[in-house]
Amino acid sequence: MGNNVIRAGMSIVNNIAEGSDKKSPKEKIRYYGTSLDSARECIPTITVVHREGHLTDEYKNELRQNCLEICNKMAKLIQSV
Repeated sequence: MGNNVIRAGMSIVNNIAEGSDKKSPKEKIRYYGTSLDSARECIPTITVVHREGHLTDEYKNELRQNCLEICNKMAKLIQSV
C-alpha cells in the first residue's frame, strides 16, 4: 500500500515537471491533470492504510489534509493555464 503512495507522489512531481516544459496550454493541462489525478489517488490509499492499522488517526488526518491542499493547488495551476 505504501508503494502506491510513493508511486502517486512521484507521478505528481514528474507530471508537473514535464508539463511545465510544454508550450501548448492543452499539453500543460493534460500533464497537470494527470498530476491532479495522482494526488487524488493518495486520499483513499491513506484511508486504507489507516484502516489496516498502519497510521494513527492524527497522522491520517494530516496526510489527507496535505493531499487536499495539493489537489487544490493543482486545480488552481490548471485554471491559470
